[in-house]
Amino acid sequence: MDNKDTTQPEPNSPTANQQNTETNSPVTPAPQTHSETPPTDNAQTPTNPINATESRTSVTQEQQQGEEPAPKRQKTEQKLTKQQQAEQLTREKYEQTVKMYALMRKSAKPLSLPHLTIATAIVFFHRFIQKLGSIRHCDPKIAAAACLFVACKSESTQKRLRELIEVLFNVVEKDQPRDYNHIKEKITDTEAVLLQYLGFSFFVDPPYRTLVQTITMLQGSEVWKELGWLLITDALNTSLCLKYEAPKIAKAVLRLSAKFLEDHPTPCTSQMFEEATAVDEEVVLTVRKSILNYYYFRHHQYMIDVLSGVTKYNPAAAAAAAAPLC
Repeated sequence: MDNKDTTQPEPNSPTANQQNTETNSPVTPAPQTHSETPPTDNAQTPTNPINATESRTSVTQEQQQGEEPAPKRQKTEQKLTKQQQAEQLTREKYEQTVKMYALMRKSAKPLSLPHLTIATAIVFFHRFIQKLGSIRHCDPKIAAAACLFVACKSESTQKRLRELIEVLFNVVEKDQPRDYNHIKEKITDTEAVLLQYLGFSFFVDPPYRTLVQTITMLQGSEVWKELGWLLITDALNTSLCLKYEAPKIAKAVLRLSAKFLEDHPTPCTSQMFEEATAVDEEVVLTVRKSILNYYYFRHHQYMIDVLSGVTKYNPAAAAAAAAPLC
């Protein structure tokens, strides 16, 4: 066996002092790396607490390595959370608007209401929620009932509030007087707020009028009219009515629907068509995108294919693929 030197240094020798210093010195944390691989069990971690000086050094190291200091990361996380909350509110508003519009359209037949009254009501609903600031600040069904009640008056198709409550809420006055009176009170209170938000201005010019007038003037086909009417009806689920005036929406829809038909929509010349449907291309793109987003929301694949240019519009195929109301 080899002889090992077992001689120990003297307590006060430089060698002993150096060993003691190395033994008692605090462990310096290893610099952080950007590796995405999780640490293994064999990885060494600091065992001693980090003092204030080391903490400042750590922040400096993070900055040098391109990492955000902890306070800045927290602000970023809070900002992302606010953005997520805003997206959630937008989704809720969209979902509730689609549901309330479907409820209004379902009520049209039992209440014998024309489609223009329903269109006016959903425009009122969009304006009301915009002024309110959030869909969470109201009962959407009560708000929809108030908007429909006011629309019936403004379109000269007035109905008694009792009729609306029975159809929309399935509550009969004589059988459920308590529930009826409670709903009636909430609707009348919401109506008062709605009137203030509308500034007592009840005029609504739905895009249908411009659509029908233009197609009649250009001697357009019934299929062109049918597709244009469908696109405008579905566009009312979106907030387009808050962005653009009705004639602009109608002309954008006219250009879109003409593009997606199998046959030429009108015997008139191209110049007459361009003059009658003149509108900025940006408006056309925005209208198409908004309606297409609605079809994606409803998973209406046939109309997605039509607006994406995958297939041409066919009335029979459209009727077979029609999505039911919410």
